[in-house]
Amino acid sequence: MLNFSSPLPSPRRSLRTKAVLLSVALSTVPVLVIGGLAYQSTSQSIEQQVFAAKEARARELADKTNRFIFERYADIQVLANLAIFTTPRVSQVLSLQEKQLLLDKYMTAYRVYDSIAVFDLKGNSLVKSSSEAPLENHSDREYFQEVLKTNRPVISNPSFSKSTGELAIHFAAPVKDIVTNRTYAILRSRMPVKYLQEALKGFNPNGDKAHFIDGSGKLFVAHTPEYLGKQVRREYPDFPEMLSPRAPVAKIAFNQVEGKHLLVATAPMENLEDMPPLNWVVLIDSDPKIAFAASDQLLLTVGVGTVLTALIVGAIATALSISVTEPLIEGIASTINAIVSSSTAISATMAQQEIAITQQAGACNELTVGVDLLNNSAGESAAQAKAAAQSAGQALKMADGGTRAVEQTLEEMATVKGKVGAIAIQISHLSSRCGQIARIADLVSDLANQTHLLAFNATVEAVRAGETGKGFGVVAAEIRLLAERSKQSAQNINGIVADIQAAIDATASTVGEGTFTVDAGVRIAQKTADAFSGVIAAINEVADRNQQISLNAQKQAAAIQEVLEAMNALNQAVRETAGGISLVRAGTEKLNDAAQKLGAIL
Repeated sequence: MLNFSSPLPSPRRSLRTKAVLLSVALSTVPVLVIGGLAYQSTSQSIEQQVFAAKEARARELADKTNRFIFERYADIQVLANLAIFTTPRVSQVLSLQEKQLLLDKYMTAYRVYDSIAVFDLKGNSLVKSSSEAPLENHSDREYFQEVLKTNRPVISNPSFSKSTGELAIHFAAPVKDIVTNRTYAILRSRMPVKYLQEALKGFNPNGDKAHFIDGSGKLFVAHTPEYLGKQVRREYPDFPEMLSPRAPVAKIAFNQVEGKHLLVATAPMENLEDMPPLNWVVLIDSDPKIAFAASDQLLLTVGVGTVLTALIVGAIATALSISVTEPLIEGIASTINAIVSSSTAISATMAQQEIAITQQAGACNELTVGVDLLNNSAGESAAQAKAAAQSAGQALKMADGGTRAVEQTLEEMATVKGKVGAIAIQISHLSSRCGQIARIADLVSDLANQTHLLAFNATVEAVRAGETGKGFGVVAAEIRLLAERSKQSAQNINGIVADIQAAIDATASTVGEGTFTVDAGVRIAQKTADAFSGVIAAINEVADRNQQISLNAQKQAAAIQEVLEAMNALNQAVRETAGGISLVRAGTEKLNDAAQKLGAIL
């Protein structure tokens, strides 16, 4: 039981402080949330704009480089179509020095080549610019072989020149005789990569560093010379799409060589009409701090503005909450005192009712247990009586089956007796037939003896007749052999008939015994049928009595079950009442606790 006599605490600063904090939170949190969302949205928008700007710069640099290379591609075609090379009459008029001087003038005019030379189809130098040392055979150069193969102008991938050791781009074109239109030479111009870097020198503001990647993934323009000719994967291993971009791409990637993250943008160099595909990629990287410096300043301004706005709104909310909560505290304190006094009286009454209900619940529970035991006993009695009735019914069915089996046995016995009698008659007929066969066999034997004797006499007479009776003697000998065989067959028949007669006599004796046995079986089966009739009458009486006992037990069990259900319902109602009183008392105590805590807060 709680102690409700203690006076309520009176300090009010705690509730006022909480009200102030709540009002500040309700006013400043939305400001901070909106400011945070604005900060995030602005940050994402600026990041997208920076990426788009870098992609545009990479595309612009790729386009500018494409135009520059296209101009060089046009240069090589102009040089290859000069009359001093394509027109035999002009070529024969000019000396080698004059041709060399003309090539020097073109080099001076273009200012991007360090060598222009013409080679025959075997790679031997025909004419070259004067600034270059004697040239070796060029038939093993890739661009030379490509021109021979395609008979079209070619732009090589940047490679280190075997003549100067510098990284250079070679342009080559077939030189055709204007009369025969047959290619008889190849003109080659060599442009060091440094001239490409000078042409693009003004394209690196704001700390951007430009790189160029050839079709094999090697760098041929880089901000650091030692990177030239190296695979770009060495710098950016986690940015594989830079080697084959279909469109400009910008992202933050880790530079393995410099050991830091950089803002990287790549763009492919598109294929221009009538120019062979280069498969080059432009790459621009820069320090993210420099690229996002302006955006970071803007985001800082948004963050500071959000915090200042939240502070101002919080101060206003503090002043308003203090002026509003003071009158409310006085009214809440008086209400709490009334709640405490009422809850004390309710709790005491509920405690007394809980004790009484608990005692009633115990008594109901004991009575329910007793009725439950009685219900189980009645159920078992009903089940046993029902089982006995079922067993009696099964015994009655078995007795009926036995009676039917005995009746069937009697019928079968009568059938067997009739068949045994028929068999005895047939055996008697068979015995008489066997006697007839024996007499016929004796007659055949007598005829065979007489025939044998006649044949013997005929043989004697044939011998006496000499040559005249020799044929008759042969016939008589054959007749005697047949007579002997007939006699032997008659003797065999007599033996078989004697065996059959013995078997028939034994069968007749067995049939007589079987007839006697069948008569005895019929008498026993009749006695069994009489005994089954008495058993059926006794079982019928037992089944009727067990059925009556089972019905009475079931009625008793149903009545006890209804009493048990009523007791269970009463017991459940008592428990629910006790639980409800406990809940009411607990709720009253909690109300009292809450009132005291609220008073402490006030």
